[in-house]
Amino acid sequence: TQRLNYYRQAIQTLLDRGLAYRCYCTPEELEKMREEQKARNLAPRYDNRHRYLTPEQQAQFEQAGRKAVIRFIIDDDREIIWQDLIREKVIWKGSDLGGDMVIARTSENGEE
Repeated sequence: TQRLNYYRQAIQTLLDRGLAYRCYCTPEELEKMREEQKARNLAPRYDNRHRYLTPEQQAQFEQAGRKAVIRFIIDDDREIIWQDLIREKVIWKGSDLGGDMVIARTSENGEE
């Protein structure tokens, strides 16, 4: 329980700082996005479509009963560099990571 509280606080901090956001895409919308990308021979990636939702748009999704996931914002232009013991220096561009990543989901009882 203490760990869950810590995670909730960390997620709220990310939301408050604008480093994460609520995404209300349905599984069907995500599947359609993947299929369209596949048809164009593109690697599947989330297109960050809910990154800039207004509070009014969020409220509309919630009133419609949509459940949100929390996505961490990935800067497409930023390089992520680390030293790997086997591969040595590893460099990934944010754009290689498949869009903003899900870091939390809403539980059955509505908690994040």
